[in-house]
Amino acid sequence: MNVYRKLLSQTAIYGLSSIIGRIINWALTPLYVNHFSVEEYGIFSDLYALTFFPLIIITFGLETAFFRFASSKEEAEVIYANAFYTVLGLAFTFLLLGLLFQKPLLALLGYSQAPHYVLLMLGVIFWDTTAALPLAKLRYENKALRFATIALLNIFLTLALNILFVVVLKLDLTYVFIANLLASGVRLAISLWNNAPSFAAVRANKIKQLMSYGFFIMLAGLAGAINETLDRALIPRLWAEGFYHGVRLNGLEMNGIYGANYKLGMFITLVTQAFRYAAEPLFFKKANQMDAPIIFAKIFHYYAIAAQVMVLVISLFAYEIVSFDAWGLMKSTLIPSDYWMGLEAVPFILLANFFLGIYLNLSIWFKLSNQVHFGFILAGSGALITIVFNIITIPYWGYMGAAYATSICYGFMAVACYILGQKYYPIPYRILRLVGYGVFGFVLYLIIITHLETLNAPGFAFLKLFAIIFWILVIFIYEKIRPLKW
Repeated sequence: MNVYRKLLSQTAIYGLSSIIGRIINWALTPLYVNHFSVEEYGIFSDLYALTFFPLIIITFGLETAFFRFASSKEEAEVIYANAFYTVLGLAFTFLLLGLLFQKPLLALLGYSQAPHYVLLMLGVIFWDTTAALPLAKLRYENKALRFATIALLNIFLTLALNILFVVVLKLDLTYVFIANLLASGVRLAISLWNNAPSFAAVRANKIKQLMSYGFFIMLAGLAGAINETLDRALIPRLWAEGFYHGVRLNGLEMNGIYGANYKLGMFITLVTQAFRYAAEPLFFKKANQMDAPIIFAKIFHYYAIAAQVMVLVISLFAYEIVSFDAWGLMKSTLIPSDYWMGLEAVPFILLANFFLGIYLNLSIWFKLSNQVHFGFILAGSGALITIVFNIITIPYWGYMGAAYATSICYGFMAVACYILGQKYYPIPYRILRLVGYGVFGFVLYLIIITHLETLNAPGFAFLKLFAIIFWILVIFIYEKIRPLKW
């Protein structure tokens, strides 16, 4: 099968599970914000943000290491076994330490009065990290359909349990974490079915090789987790209770508003996640071909266009999304009006996630050239920007400080990764053309938002839709008139 058709077909399968997962995950947000207080949703956002750090440390970059060293079917089985049991050992150690030292852990996180939240999340982390390698192996073997089936089962089980616990039984926030724990356990069990590695294949030298490669991937991932989630962990701890836009908010309430609107910004990851699941294994397999740089450049070009479309669509229709009430059929809007003040952060969150997607795709150069330390340098620099900007701005600007910080961080990382990549592993990206498309879309956005808000709501929505279609048509026509030349 043609490489591009194969990539497209697998992206469609991965994308289906990813899109459905993101939509349902986002659909849970209206469920939570309409059943729990703003402060309780702030707790939810805080704890899920904090889980990113142990997830990165425990998996230790071994998913990428597995793709890197699985050169043949026989070798893949050996690498898989060593990577899996390494992660399992790290996960068990983390769980044991968390249980043994739970009192200081709870005090550190500020949940001494609600220990059950943290203990349940320890279980979720254990299940999720242990499932990482079995799922990675399915991707390596191009078993996209099975991977998607497992993902969809996990998604729908999570949804069903949330509806049962929250909507039907009217239980408290604790049962949201219980639902996640149960669904994660089921996903692990199914991912290991006919996919369990042989312990006899474990070798100390293989583990050392994998961990040596994965170390910088892990450090880069840890820095990435800081960039992606630290804001929601810092807001409740840095924002002193006070007035914001005329509303008195404590730190958890501020975090709840930001977390709910952050979900809108995360729609851009629909494209990125589906693309990465299919593209990352393909990049490694095609790396030694003479035309590999051209293949990478073409794939990146169309990814970047799709991501730009997502940014403009969600930026322009954020209000229509949160205020949707099924034309009066719903008792409340999709997101209660208490959260709408946070819509001002959505364009910056979208921009940040766009830059993140660009960076993740550009970063293939240092993985293929065995210079993974650059991943740590870039992500570490971004983490420093994130930490400094958040600490400085959150006490004064609240969630807007966090939104500014994350967009600046990822913008810097994307630009720096491109510059370094062209030096060490040149790929003929058509950056100027993509920048031109982005600038054109940004100008349209500014014109509509700045000058045309006096139109009535239906007319305004129609105009925004027209602007998006016009922008897409201009890109399509230009791509046809001036096709890319390599």
